Amino acid sequence: MLKKLVSHSLLYSLAPQIPKIASLVLMPIITKHLTSVDYGIYGIIMSYLFVSTALKDLGFAVVFVNSFYKFPKRWPIIWRMLHGHLVLWSGFFLILLVILLWVAIPQEAMHNFWYIVFLTVVPAIVFDNTSTIGNYFFRFSQKPAFIALASAVSAIVSIVSTFVCVVYLKLGYMSWFITTFLSSFVLFGFYLWPVYFKLKLIPIVRWRRKFITPHLKVALPMIPHNYSSYLLNSSDRVVMDIYKVNIQKIGLYNIAYTVASYYESFLEAVGMAVGPFYSHLFTQKNEKNEKDSQVLTFCLMTFFLISSFLAALWLKEIFAIMIKNNELKNAYTIGILLLMSYTPRPMYWASGIKLSINENTGILWRISFLAGLLNVVLNVIFIPFYGIYASAVITFLSLLYMGFSGFYFKSFRKLQTVSYYPHWWIVAVCVTTILAMFLKDAAIGTKMLTTLAVIAGGSLYFFKNYRRLQAIKV
Repeated sequence: MLKKLVSHSLLYSLAPQIPKIASLVLMPIITKHLTSVDYGIYGIIMSYLFVSTALKDLGFAVVFVNSFYKFPKRWPIIWRMLHGHLVLWSGFFLILLVILLWVAIPQEAMHNFWYIVFLTVVPAIVFDNTSTIGNYFFRFSQKPAFIALASAVSAIVSIVSTFVCVVYLKLGYMSWFITTFLSSFVLFGFYLWPVYFKLKLIPIVRWRRKFITPHLKVALPMIPHNYSSYLLNSSDRVVMDIYKVNIQKIGLYNIAYTVASYYESFLEAVGMAVGPFYSHLFTQKNEKNEKDSQVLTFCLMTFFLISSFLAALWLKEIFAIMIKNNELKNAYTIGILLLMSYTPRPMYWASGIKLSINENTGILWRISFLAGLLNVVLNVIFIPFYGIYASAVITFLSLLYMGFSGFYFKSFRKLQTVSYYPHWWIVAVCVTTILAMFLKDAAIGTKMLTTLAVIAGGSLYFFKNYRRLQAIKV
């Protein structure tokens, strides 16, 4: 199991991360040609657009997952019909996107309104459904090589186009919209053949009430669950915009999010790799599988604690290397809190996937949506007084709630046969975050000694648990 998990994680993450590493190298070059206003404009527009992300697939992701595992012979016809209903929905989704863009685009960028509409709407309506369905198939079939190839090529196109648009064409914030369009088109090109010609997953564009109603009952509760991603990751900049926070300060906050997103994308890749393992363990219900899921979760949490802490510990130095812009590099303190806020992700996977497999989707929104709502309410209260730094603290607390709250719901406890000790992990995350903040400006020697001690302790833990991980059968 361990060999498969590591190899799949590398395939999901390494191929996209190679261009991302290149973009890290590129950042000192492009930041010379960008301003906090560019980051502010793009951050505001994307924050409003994220309102639509939860509505994009009507929450059908969980239906795609469950139908693939529960109906090994019938899933293709189910997927075709789900795809057809998404095509019907896309007309309404297009109208929503245009309205959001009209509201979102700041006055400084309104002269590019129709360009931004085209570059945003076409991928969302034409490209993304095909790419998403193709990704589902290869991920659930545990065939990550194709996903890695498609992601790598798309990411390389993204890097090259960003460099050309920012450095040579001097397009500023418009560079990111052009880059997103091109990378989405490349992904669409990769998945076009396997989805429509090899698997023949041609959408059946017909409204069938008897078919769609039971699936909507499972899928629609996922909308507030998925909407939490917007509330947690983007609503803060909308609140800043409403309160008329200086666009340059919003740009500082956005650059911190941009750097933290490189780490988050790695965690998402691990999540893509580990998701099928959790699904298998929770579908085949027995005591051994429950204990295996516990071991897997604890090892992932330990790994994330170590990697998040070390990235946060050295973030000041990372910013100094990556960002050649004195105005932007001082955002590293915000970045530390954002990095550490991602640490509880394995606990969220363990509780969320278990609830999803048992079709308790009505509970999931209480975890994620309430975390997002907490984020919004606290931002509305504290941003006028403490500005962008309040948002970073609030994001950390909200993601802490989302990561651990699932274990305290009665519905999860009924399914639980082994303990995940969430209270102890909460303490561990908080302590490591405080330590990272305390050491953020420490001398290089102190940071090196701390790094060596953490790596040594982590190596000892994984050495002790290696055989337990290796014995997990999936």
